Amino acid sequence: MSAIDQTPTYQGDLTWPWEYSEVVGAQTWTAKLTASVSVEPAEVTWSMELTSDPEVLGCCTDFEWFRGVRSTVTSGYWQFFRYAPLRPGKTAEAVRVDWTVTTAADLALTFTHNSDLVPSSLRWGEGSFLQYGIGGETLSLTSKNSARNNPVVITLNKTNNESRIVCPDTTKGCWDTNLADVTPCS
Repeated sequence: MSAIDQTPTYQGDLTWPWEYSEVVGAQTWTAKLTASVSVEPAEVTWSMELTSDPEVLGCCTDFEWFRGVRSTVTSGYWQFFRYAPLRPGKTAEAVRVDWTVTTAADLALTFTHNSDLVPSSLRWGEGSFLQYGIGGETLSLTSKNSARNNPVVITLNKTNNESRIVCPDTTKGCWDTNLADVTPCS
C-alpha cells in the first residue's frame, strides 16, 4: 500500500492524522501528516512530521518537516523546516510561502528565505524573497536579495504586453504593446 492510499482516522478534537512507513535500506522512515481544524480562530493546519528508526546523525523523532495554515478562505502560508545534523535539536524555518487569493485575477505568492542554517557562502540572505502576483491585468515578479538589498521588479500587462523591468543598479527596460523598446523608460 502506498502513502497516497492511506486513510485518515478521526482522533477527536477536530484532528485527522495519516501515517505511512517505508523501509529505505536499513532505515524505517515514518511520515505522519496531521490535519486539524480550529474554530477560534478559524484555521486549518497541516503538519508533516518525520521519524527515522534508527536515528541517523541524531535525526529524527517527530521532526516537523513542514506546516501549512489556511487562516481564511483566501489566505494562508506554508513553512518548510530544515534539520541541521551537525547542530542536534536545532531546526529552523528554511522557507515560508505566503499566499493570498481574492479572485483568479487577484493573487499573490511570496517565497521568503529564513534559515540561518545554510552555510554563509550559499546564503541568498535571510529574509530574501521572490514574490509573484496578479493584480487585474498586471502580472508582477519581485525578487530581493536582502544581503545585497537589490530588488528586481518586473511587470507585464497581460492584455497589451506593455512591460518593464527595474534592476538594482536602476537600469530600466520598457516595452510597448508590440514588445519594442521604449525610450526613455519611466
